[in-house]
Amino acid sequence: EVKYEVSLAQLHLNATAIWTSIGNLQPASDSAQKAILILHRLRDKDPGNLKYQTDLARGLHNLAEAERRLQHRETALRTIQLAIQEKQRIVDRSPEDKYRHLLLSSRIVYADLMRDAKQTIPALEQYRDIYGTARELVEKNRDELPYQFTLATVSHSLGQMEKENKEWTAAKKHYHEALKLRKQLSARNPQQVKLILDISVTQYNLGNLHQVQAQLQPAIALYREAYATLLKVPEAQRQQAEVQKQLVNCHWAIAETSH
Repeated sequence: EVKYEVSLAQLHLNATAIWTSIGNLQPASDSAQKAILILHRLRDKDPGNLKYQTDLARGLHNLAEAERRLQHRETALRTIQLAIQEKQRIVDRSPEDKYRHLLLSSRIVYADLMRDAKQTIPALEQYRDIYGTARELVEKNRDELPYQFTLATVSHSLGQMEKENKEWTAAKKHYHEALKLRKQLSARNPQQVKLILDISVTQYNLGNLHQVQAQLQPAIALYREAYATLLKVPEAQRQQAEVQKQLVNCHWAIAETSH
């Protein structure tokens, strides 16, 4: 019976990932909740089982992600705090880098939710703290691509926060770091749409950083780069909502700064 429950939980977790990747957030949330119910039962029966703990933490994290994107802020906040508690328990027992990295992914979502709620200073403190750990993990584990991906994500978020805070020099530094990492990751996996989109968004935000400082020439150049990057998305996937939205953003930004 336990084997069956483990398989069922795994199915629900996989379904959550698939629904999320195609932007169907309500079914993603439903699948995550089903997985969590099963994994809670399994974890309570066998509290020392690391596999159940990490799967439960993953389920909670995925649910929080879906709820955030569905704009259910309160639910997302409560759920991500549970994910962080669960992951912290794992790290306390097994302080290996892979579990420390697992914890960072949920702390990023928590910081994102603070940013959404306009809690600028606490969010900035969170991002800076996460950034320190992410850098350390990358320096210790040069070949771990997921660690580089996380460092790129948090560098970009720091750039965003610093731009909003008018800390121009710091924002520029962190955007450039994110851009460099994202280009390296994309070179290894040129077909991955998410990475192409991430590069374009970073170039766009760097352009915006120049624009708000009235540096129009570098701004236009970066907006054009952001647009050109998007054209690397394979034809078949160019209709994805996020790609289309970014194409429109680039069009508008180029038109606006060209006048």
